[in-house]
Amino acid sequence: MQRHIRQAGGFFRTEMETAFQMFRSRDNKAGMPPGTLVFQGEKKQEHVSISSVEYDADYFQENSVDKIESVFPLKGTPVKTWIRVVGIHDARIIESIGKCFGLHPLAMEDILDSGQRAKLDEYETHAFIVAKLFFRSAPDGCIQSEQVSFAFGADYLISFHESHFEVFEPLLERIRTASRRIRSRGADYLAYAILDTIIDNYFFLLDDIGEQIETLDTELDDNPDKATLNTIRDLKRQTILLRQSIRPLKEVLVRVERDEISHFSESTLIFLRDARDHITETLETLDTFRDMLSSMANLYLSIISNKTNEVMKVLTIIASIFIPLTFVAGIYGMNFENMPELGKPWAYPLLLCIMVTIFVSLLIFFKKKKWL
Repeated sequence: MQRHIRQAGGFFRTEMETAFQMFRSRDNKAGMPPGTLVFQGEKKQEHVSISSVEYDADYFQENSVDKIESVFPLKGTPVKTWIRVVGIHDARIIESIGKCFGLHPLAMEDILDSGQRAKLDEYETHAFIVAKLFFRSAPDGCIQSEQVSFAFGADYLISFHESHFEVFEPLLERIRTASRRIRSRGADYLAYAILDTIIDNYFFLLDDIGEQIETLDTELDDNPDKATLNTIRDLKRQTILLRQSIRPLKEVLVRVERDEISHFSESTLIFLRDARDHITETLETLDTFRDMLSSMANLYLSIISNKTNEVMKVLTIIASIFIPLTFVAGIYGMNFENMPELGKPWAYPLLLCIMVTIFVSLLIFFKKKKWL
């Protein structure tokens, strides 16, 4: 359970720190004209790495690129091209790729702003999408968030994110192994496949959160303590932050279906509707988790209150038993000279018998009342 506390709390602190960094970085950009290319966010690696994947139904080639100029000839090739840019902190590289492929200045500005909410912008030659990806980091297992931006046209897609992760490896493997569906379709289907991969990772996180909630439920039945309440609160914050980050993506998919974005073919829209249903399911599950965690927090407080009441009941019964005994002992402890019982040899044992009788009578009375 302590591992889960670190994961949930770490995620919450990471998101808060990222938010504060975004606000500070936006201060540096205040007053600049729209489309100004300034990186905003946390720099997670030193060097920018670029790779390309070229494919069609019968052709596949994958390359790592040393210089940004090496990707320029990929524009306008007869095959589909996926250019992956890992590391968005270098505005010069983003600007060079953007100018080569005709990306809108506002799209390039959004690529460099790692605090964007999920969105979709359609321009004359390309569409631009921003989504939030969540995954567990390998060293400590904490949840990490990453902004994934990608622009796509008729035969190319360019994706941008700041750090390395293996989330898209299954998708790349499908392309490498000549998956008929993805290799025979256009760049719009690749855009859907990236969104689908991002959404699938939400389900992995939901499974993990569900397991933690089951563990909490068992712990509440056994012996909950303050650490249990802290875990409940951290998980609740985690579900709220996840929902806030995921909900805008549903708005993107609803807009694609409602406005019929021209860069998506009709055949791809069918798959995007399915992705929208998955997002809806994710949000409903997060709502359920949030309600369950709220109920667990209330249950924990009720359990602690009941435990306190049980302790107070025992102490009250003990006090109630000893009050009359203390009263009798107080009277005969005054030692006045004219108290008649003090000189009798039977007075002391009789008084003890009376006190024992009072004690037993009160116990029987409390037992009949079911207070014991």
